[in-house]
This record gives sequence, C-alpha cells and structure tokens, in this order.
Amino acid sequence: MRGYGLVDSARLTAKPASSQSHRGAGTERSGGGALLSGDLLVCDDENPACERVRRKSDIPEKLTQTDWLKQMKNIGCIGCHQLGQEATRTIPSAFGKFDSGELAWMRRVQSGQSGEQMTNQLAGNFGGAPFKYLADWTTASPKANCQDKPQRPSGLERNIVITSWEWSTPDKYLHDLISSDKRHPTVNAYGPLYGSPEYSTDNMPILDPKTNKVTFFKMPVADPEMPESLGPGMPRA
Repeated sequence: MRGYGLVDSARLTAKPASSQSHRGAGTERSGGGALLSGDLLVCDDENPACERVRRKSDIPEKLTQTDWLKQMKNIGCIGCHQLGQEATRTIPSAFGKFDSGELAWMRRVQSGQSGEQMTNQLAGNFGGAPFKYLADWTTASPKANCQDKPQRPSGLERNIVITSWEWSTPDKYLHDLISSDKRHPTVNAYGPLYGSPEYSTDNMPILDPKTNKVTFFKMPVADPEMPESLGPGMPRA
C-alpha cells in the first residue's frame, strides 16, 4: 500500500484482510505546488483566468482551449501518464545535462516507443509551446510555494477502501485493461480482467479479481521471424 499526493509516501507491505495504519503523503509545501497554480497545465473552462493566460501565451492561434485540454489531459498525456507525481516532476539524470528546462523536456518526450507521437504532438501541432510550460512547472515544483492550501479529505470522504493488484511484471508497460463490452456491459460479469501491454511485451496479463490469481496469454504475431525492432524482450509486431 502506498499514498500518493504532493509527495509520495513510503511503501508498506499489506496482505488481504490485514489492517495497516498509513500516514498522509506529505504536506502542502512539500512539492508539486505548480499543479495548483491554475496555469495552462490544469486550466479548465470554469476558470476565467485561463483565457487571459492563453492570449498571452505562444500557443498557436488555431488551437482552442478545448484542443489544449483534450490533448494535454483527456485523451492525450494523461491517457498514459499520471501528471504530478515525482516521475513527471523531474527529469531523469540518465538523459544528461541541459542548458534549459525546455531542452530537457524536448529530449524527454523523444524517449520510449511513443516518442515520435509525443514529439509530433508537442513540437508539431502545439508549435513547441508546451515545452515552455512543462519546463516552468518542473523548475517550480521542488520549491513551490502553494498559495492555496489543498483541502485534505475529511468526514465520510476518508472512509475509502481500495484494493489494488500488481498483475503484470515490473519491467513491462501496462497501458490499459478491459473487463466487458460497452455494448453489452453484463458480458463477462465477475470474470477476469484483460490487460493491454501495448508495445512492451507479447504476454497479455489476465487478472481474476475473485481469486487474486494472475495468468498470462502469449499473443501470437503475424510473422514470428520479424526482428525485435524495439529491442530484446519487446514484441515483434
């Protein structure tokens, strides 16, 4: 079990039906405060300041606020990444040293199997504008001074029980899961969950939440002789 917040808490080992006491995940000044500033990273249609910020930015004129929100949040970055935790607030040292935060983010989004897609979106469709805001965010996060203290859950809001499973492998990327068919939601009722490892492996993880059992299905490929273009252990197709 682990708590996520402005600062991620330490991990605790837990077992089914056991009880654990867990402290909160940091204070309001512990980092990540830039996410609370109301800037374009988290701008929403209910904030009148958003459009004022947008007009002063270098975001291409053809892009509406809806375009920005859709691609940076709804079906874009947040579709794959939890923006705000330590992994996205910091630049990996393995990438090297950079003269500016913008250059660091330009290098960062080129990494991984979706590097081309991310680069085309940020540098192409968005005219490179996100690099500036992401760089400001990364620089500000470690020493953020939160002007608005986030409200912690209270009362009934604290009575939440969450069950989670580690059902793939630590070195493989799990993008999504499915349990049913939206057109027929009762299909596979109480059945297993099927994971989508995207490009990371040919082994599809399958979780049975009733028995806590995990199995794998080796997905066939069209051409088994195709070179492992993404590296050893990666899928062939």
